[in-house]
Amino acid sequence: MKSKEIISRILSFCLTLVMLIAEIPVSHAEGKKLGVNTDSKIFAAIGNEPDRSLIEKAYRDVITAYYYADIDDLSPAHYALTDIDKDGILELLIGMRGVSYSVTSVYTYTDNEVKLIGEIEEGHGSFYAIDDRNGLLECYEAQGHIKITIWRKIIIWGSEEEYTLIPETVYDEDFYGDSYPSPNEFVPNVSSLPYYKCNDLSGISKERFSDGKNGSVSIADAKVGDYIVLGSYEQDNDSTNGKEGIEWLVLAKEADKVLVISRYGIDCRRFNSSRVSVTWDKCSIRKWLNSSFLNAAFTEQEKAMISSVTVRADKNPEYSVKAGNSTKDKIFLLSVTEADQYFSTDKMRKCVPTAYAFAQGIWTDDISMIDGTETCRWWLRSTGRNSMRAAGTDFDGSVSCFGYYVNSSTIAIRPAMWIDLA
Repeated sequence: MKSKEIISRILSFCLTLVMLIAEIPVSHAEGKKLGVNTDSKIFAAIGNEPDRSLIEKAYRDVITAYYYADIDDLSPAHYALTDIDKDGILELLIGMRGVSYSVTSVYTYTDNEVKLIGEIEEGHGSFYAIDDRNGLLECYEAQGHIKITIWRKIIIWGSEEEYTLIPETVYDEDFYGDSYPSPNEFVPNVSSLPYYKCNDLSGISKERFSDGKNGSVSIADAKVGDYIVLGSYEQDNDSTNGKEGIEWLVLAKEADKVLVISRYGIDCRRFNSSRVSVTWDKCSIRKWLNSSFLNAAFTEQEKAMISSVTVRADKNPEYSVKAGNSTKDKIFLLSVTEADQYFSTDKMRKCVPTAYAFAQGIWTDDISMIDGTETCRWWLRSTGRNSMRAAGTDFDGSVSCFGYYVNSSTIAIRPAMWIDLA
């Protein structure tokens, strides 16, 4: 089925859903846009600028329509939001994927309407925001070949509110290295987009429709208790739709840097590969965090934002055991002291795992839950009751200084790091 026929059927479904939900008059033109009358209470403009909360509502309706649509062998894999041309209005990307074919539809909000401005039909590419100029980067990697394309949003000549996307191929060659290079090696100032499934509208709530920036808040504007997005990692346990943006909770902020910890238990890893006497400076999880995880989760530009800091060998406050030596790391685990310092209550320390982490073997508990989701234990770097144990946080958020055997395979990882704001 041709992509335009697919889009036409999708948008027809969107129109029906919007009319049922919002009970407002709509118009449909050329199968290319989801339109609503300009006097609609939902899409009304406020002065010369659109109300961002109304854009949010409009995008929610479109995403929901995609989720319920049934289009042959294509299924809505994910959506993302990014301000392509830096005009303060987020564009909506929705990917429809099949076994050998996919199409990503790009929408914007203009002239009081949600409009389709482009369809990208190149295999199973990944998309990245270009932070400092007009552009959406597509990176297609398959069978030893790389194609890098920049899609720019431009206004159609002779119109005032009609836009389209134009492509510019910046790299299209075979590649013979051991691993594919980062997109930042071809285009500077590229950052990962957070992706969400179409049945998960939390992604809409996490976007700042007031300023068009990706993530809950921008890193520079973040305050203690805010969530930011940086890097990407497999989280929904569906590798076919790419990695998802990592959410980080801001624990502390200084003049030129912020301390963050992952919002979720992002993976299931042993503190150490075998049950031996070991401390943070020698354990296998420290090596994994600062090599495999660091390289998998962050682009070169993002890695440059992460400070290499001295990680103290904090002692266990309840047991007289060796703490090991201080280290110099980019990524680390909190200590018992820091877990008490940055989380004032057990409830604040409670954590849920990602679907991917759960699939790796994390144990969860249905007694201590967060919004109906079972919680998990997560590692701390402090030595436990003895050097064959490491401290951790229990299902209910309480700190276990007694700890768990270092080779336990059912405990989550919550990486922490300092992000440089300079």
